[in-house]
Amino acid sequence: MNRALLAFILGAMALVAVVASPRPAVAQCNPPVKVTIKFGAVPADVTFSPLPAPTPIPITVQVQNCNGAPVLTTDGFASTDFFRRLYFTDPNGGTIIDKTEEQLHFNTNKLNNFFCLSRNGVLLSPSIPVVPVQQLNGPPTPFFREYQIKDARALYDLTVPGQYSVTARFDLLTFDAAAKFSDCDQLKGTTVVPVTATAGQRFTVVSNTLQLIIAGAGETNSTITGTGPVLADGVAASTVTITLKDTNTNPVAGVVPTFSATGTNNTLGACSATNASGVSTCSLQSTVPEVKTLAIVTPVAKTGGTVTFTAGGTLDHLVVSPATPTIAAGGTQFYTAEGFDASNISLGDITSATTFTIAPNGSCSGATCTATALGLHTVKGTSGAKTSPEASLTVAAPADQVRVWVGLFNSDDVGIRFDLQAIVRKNGSMISSGQLGSVSGGSSGFNNAALYTIPLLGTAATASPGTLSVEVLVRNACAAGGRISGTARLWFNGAKSDTGATRDAGSRLDSASGATLYFLGSGNPLPLTRTVGSARTSIDKAVGAKCGPYQSFGTWSITLP
Repeated sequence: MNRALLAFILGAMALVAVVASPRPAVAQCNPPVKVTIKFGAVPADVTFSPLPAPTPIPITVQVQNCNGAPVLTTDGFASTDFFRRLYFTDPNGGTIIDKTEEQLHFNTNKLNNFFCLSRNGVLLSPSIPVVPVQQLNGPPTPFFREYQIKDARALYDLTVPGQYSVTARFDLLTFDAAAKFSDCDQLKGTTVVPVTATAGQRFTVVSNTLQLIIAGAGETNSTITGTGPVLADGVAASTVTITLKDTNTNPVAGVVPTFSATGTNNTLGACSATNASGVSTCSLQSTVPEVKTLAIVTPVAKTGGTVTFTAGGTLDHLVVSPATPTIAAGGTQFYTAEGFDASNISLGDITSATTFTIAPNGSCSGATCTATALGLHTVKGTSGAKTSPEASLTVAAPADQVRVWVGLFNSDDVGIRFDLQAIVRKNGSMISSGQLGSVSGGSSGFNNAALYTIPLLGTAATASPGTLSVEVLVRNACAAGGRISGTARLWFNGAKSDTGATRDAGSRLDSASGATLYFLGSGNPLPLTRTVGSARTSIDKAVGAKCGPYQSFGTWSITLP
C-alpha cells in the first residue's frame, strides 16, 4: 500500500484532504516550503465547549512551495500526513501530539539504505549511497496541499480545560537538483541523489501559531447544595450535590469535584464523577450541631448553600419513605428513614441507623428491600426502640426482564457491590423500568462475571413500528459492600449460553416468560439485535460514592418497521 493511500485511510474519519485552487501567492522564502494553519468556522471567542458534547475544532493545514523554483526533497513528501504534524501546548505547558503519528518522512538513520551499483549497465566503483527524491513543482503552478481537519479532538487529546496554542511543524531535507539522476539500474524509474548532496539543506518548517480555549467548569453556573436538617450524631449524613457547568451553561461531565464545609468535626465523603448532566454527589456528616456553609473547592471555587446539623431531642418516631411504591417481582425498592423528636421536629435522615424489615415475605439488606411473591407487602423501619408506621410495597408481575452479565474492570475493586437499573423506551418514552440492588461485582475477567436479571415494571415491549431502546445503568450500591468507589464492567455481544464451560456474554431483553426478544449487540451506535452475538465485548463505567447517581453503560436501540 502506498503512503498516499495509507494516509487517506488513517485520516478519513477526521479530515478531508483537498488541493485548493487558486493557490495563494507567496513571496520567495526560506525554508523553501511554507506551512500555514487557520481555523475553519469557529466561535468568535475561539472558546470550545467541553465533553460530553464538544464543539468541533476545525483546522486547515496548508503546505506549499514558496521558493519561486522547484524544490527537490525526499520521496514521499507529498503523501506525508501533515494533519498529524500539529503541536499543541496545553494549559499546563505540556506538549500534545498525535500519538498515532506516522514516522516523519525524513529519517537520517535510513539515508544510507539504498546503493546504486551501476548506471546504464556500467558498474560503479565504489557504489554510491543514494536517496530517492521527488520534485515539488515551482511556478507557474507551485506545489500546494490543503488538509481540512473536521475536529482536531479526533486526533489530539484536548480534554483539559484552559488556553491552548497550536503550530504545525515538520522536518524538510532538500537536495541540489544538479546532482539528481534517474538511470540507476538498481532503482529503475526512480530519481535519486547521492547522500553527499544533502549537506547544509536540513530545515525545520514551523507554521504560524493559533490560540484557542477549551471551556471548563465556570464559577457562575456551578452550584453546591446539601440536604438537611441532619442529626449531628456522626452517622446521619447530608447528601451534597455539586453541579458543574461551563460559562455557556453546558454540563461538564467526567470530573470528580472536591468540596469543603465550615464548622468543626466534619466528615466529608468522596464525590462521584459528574454524570452527563454535570451532577456529582458527596456526603457530609458531623458531630457538632451548627449551620455549615458548603463550597466547591475544585475544579472551581464557589461558595454555595448551607446544611443545618441539629442536636435534636430524643428520637420519638420515624417515618419510612416512599410510602406506597410498586416493584416487579424480584426487583428492588430503596427506602429512607427520617427521625423526629416528641415535638415533631425533624432529626434528619437516619437511614443509616435504621433496620428495615418486610412482611409477609421477602428480605431487606440495609435500606434495600425485595420480594418475589405477588401482592401487598409491608415495610417497617426500626431505629433504637422506635419502629415506624408500615409502608406498603406492592409486588406486581414483571412486564419484561433485562438480563446482563456484570463484573469488574479491575480486581483491586473486589468487594464492591452494585445497584443495577434498566429502562426500556419506545420512541423516547419510558414503557418499563426496574432496579436490582446490591449485586456482587465479582472480579475482573468474564469468568468472574455474573448474570443478573432485572425485572421490569410497566408495559411489555412489542414489535410495533418505532424505535425501541434499552438503557442499562449502574451505581455503587446503597446497601452492603465496603468500597467507596470502583469500576463496573458490562459484558455483552456473546452467545446465549448462561451456564457451564461454554457460558458467554449473551446480555439481552427477555419477555416475562424468558423468551429472548433482543440481544445487546456491538456497534456504533449500540444496536438491539435479534441475532445472537459471536464476539463478546465489554463497557466499563466508574461509580463514585455509595448510593450516588446512576451511571449509564449505554443505550441499545432498534428501529422497527
